[in-house]
Amino acid sequence: MSHVILAQEGFVRQALAEFVQRFPVTAQRANGRVEKAFDLALSGYVSHNGSPHSFEVRSQSRPDEIYLVDSDAATCECADSKRFPVCKHRIAAYIADRAEFLEWVAAQERAAVLDEEDPLDAHAEHGTWGYVKGKLAHKCADGFLNTLDIRSYGDSAFCARCEVSFCAACFEEVGL
Repeated sequence: MSHVILAQEGFVRQALAEFVQRFPVTAQRANGRVEKAFDLALSGYVSHNGSPHSFEVRSQSRPDEIYLVDSDAATCECADSKRFPVCKHRIAAYIADRAEFLEWVAAQERAAVLDEEDPLDAHAEHGTWGYVKGKLAHKCADGFLNTLDIRSYGDSAFCARCEVSFCAACFEEVGL
């Protein structure tokens, strides 16, 4: 069973920078493949394909076509991989996989910070509340830590990640 890798843009950019730093010769000789791979990773064209090192990458030019990438075997099914040692699909799989990992690590670190702050439980449907560096933080149901600058929202806010509105009663409960 595959799942699409949708990491936030900042993590995709960080993964791209790490790729360029780790593989500078490949990045220099890639002739636009790195930029196209970044677009693929950022656009959700990369999916895990059942195992940690197997990916499906959708074609940019033919969206109905999918290429299988095996990072352990360093292979891709596309025609470009026969002409160039590393095609954009392999680079995209690397970037997307690394970005997903970086996002997971950051979420774990934020969750640990929230746990240290002795978070308050608000209404069950709103998840967990607490303070991180002076800002009200909301721990979404999937464990992602979302921080909001409450002063700019007045007595209500909205979490775009989990699409939950935070009501005035929640703000009163956490002392705002």
